[in-house]
Amino acid sequence: MKHPAVQAPRFRGSHGTILLARSVLLSLFTLCLPLAGRAAALSLVDFNVNLNLGGQPAPVGALNPPALLTYTETDTDATFSLAGSGFSSDSNLTFGIIGAFWKGTFQVNQDAGTINDGLTVSGTFQHIVSPAGHADKPFGGIFAFNLIVDADKAIGGAVSAATPLTIRSHLPKHEDQFTAQLQAAVSSSAFLDDITGWTFTLEAHHLGPSDPHFVPIPEPGSIAVGCALIGFCGLAGAARYRRRASRLR
Repeated sequence: MKHPAVQAPRFRGSHGTILLARSVLLSLFTLCLPLAGRAAALSLVDFNVNLNLGGQPAPVGALNPPALLTYTETDTDATFSLAGSGFSSDSNLTFGIIGAFWKGTFQVNQDAGTINDGLTVSGTFQHIVSPAGHADKPFGGIFAFNLIVDADKAIGGAVSAATPLTIRSHLPKHEDQFTAQLQAAVSSSAFLDDITGWTFTLEAHHLGPSDPHFVPIPEPGSIAVGCALIGFCGLAGAARYRRRASRLR
């Protein structure tokens, strides 16, 4: 809901020094951008998402107030999150990140409605480098997400939206598993519902057949055979029904 401008709350790190550390880290990261593509792994903590990351095109728009971004990755796993506070005006931001092993695009839209606030986070995420020794193709399948929360639908001061576990093949032998969730805290008075804080999280994992969480993906040929069998059984059943009906006449 639209209100007079208010000061964004201060975010505190686990050691109470994140505000100072963030300014220092942002300066260092800007200087080190040319080296990011050659890093063995990329680990960014609490960066303002209004900053361009990893050589992607310049961000479009800006969040007001800014959100804080946390991103860590390895050759087999990635975790991305955004943490935002309440907003009193509409704002949106489109940006991307490229790590050493994963990349993503993100669009955030903060809708400070006249009565109820709304928030949308959408985008894509993809594995772009196969781990050493896996003999996979460089790029895995693309995970697309579009999560929307409406403050009017809050229960007990909270509202959330999430994707189911999504599996994308990473040929020839592995797969990439993705989940994403958007959560918002809501303050309600009379018929007015305001988002007072929100968090978006995305997790990605690269798995092989030996992993206990691996989910076999049916081969295209198996799917075709299964469909053919279903069709054949259906036709056979219909023929039996017609023969039986004719005997009963």
